[in-house]
Amino acid sequence: MKRIYLILTCAMLSVFASCEDNNETPECDINESSTEEISILKQSISEADEYTYFMKATYQGQPVYFNLNCDPLIDYQSNVYDCEGTFIGYTGELAAELSNVSLLWKHPQSKCTTFY
Repeated sequence: MKRIYLILTCAMLSVFASCEDNNETPECDINESSTEEISILKQSISEADEYTYFMKATYQGQPVYFNLNCDPLIDYQSNVYDCEGTFIGYTGELAAELSNVSLLWKHPQSKCTTFY
């Protein structure tokens, strides 16, 4: 009987020791290298024209990025994304909650004179 308890105890310890905490939020940093690492950002940049640029910011403590357009002839809605490229919302709705806003990328022949 003691042998069975010993085997069960060892088995339970093995199971508990192999468990991982899956509630951890992966850390990320949006920076210049993100233009190659985040697939949706990389694709958006490859399709960008000289009126398009991208900003990085902090939203609810997490790094985010968003695209903008300075073309005076279009009415433009900007999208906010997290590190994984998941759509968060529109900058018009989230602008007051964005902090640490800075330029992430601009087109090499950018027509924009101001950013954000």
